Amino acid sequence: MNPKSALFISATLTAFVLAILFGVVTKISNTTQAAVAPAQAEVQQVSVVQDLPTATDQPTETAVPTVEPPLGPEAAAVLAATAINNQAVYSVESTTYQGVNCYKVVFSTGEIVYIGLDKQVLVQTKLQASVVTIDPTPAPKKHKKNNDNNNTNPPPANPPGDDKQDDDKKDD
Repeated sequence: MNPKSALFISATLTAFVLAILFGVVTKISNTTQAAVAPAQAEVQQVSVVQDLPTATDQPTETAVPTVEPPLGPEAAAVLAATAINNQAVYSVESTTYQGVNCYKVVFSTGEIVYIGLDKQVLVQTKLQASVVTIDPTPAPKKHKKNNDNNNTNPPPANPPGDDKQDDDKKDD
């Protein structure tokens, strides 16, 4: 390949890529400006309308009802910790207690608190320790025979491709 033709192809491809890149950048910047302009126009219109006092305007206070977010596991852990005055939370899981959806908060001290989704403490319990006794007598030991003469897996009689077997057939 001629060095001049390689340089020409490289320059052509570079110009093409730059033209595509320029087109993409201008399209993105025009889209962004078009989206910002209507939002600014709305803000200006609202501020003009609010500045004009009218004769029928009366100051009214409307109470906005506050909607509490649903109880989450973190809030349930905080409620349970304050209920029993213990901050050593081990785990929190959602469960049901006597048909009521709630959170089961387990503490590292073994205490368990069930918190209802209505932020009420349903019940406080403590894990009961279970005692396991182990028989002190050791189990009988099994003796293994390490004798090579008593091999439990004998070798196969004639493995395939064994030359001795082929020689025996020739002799017969």
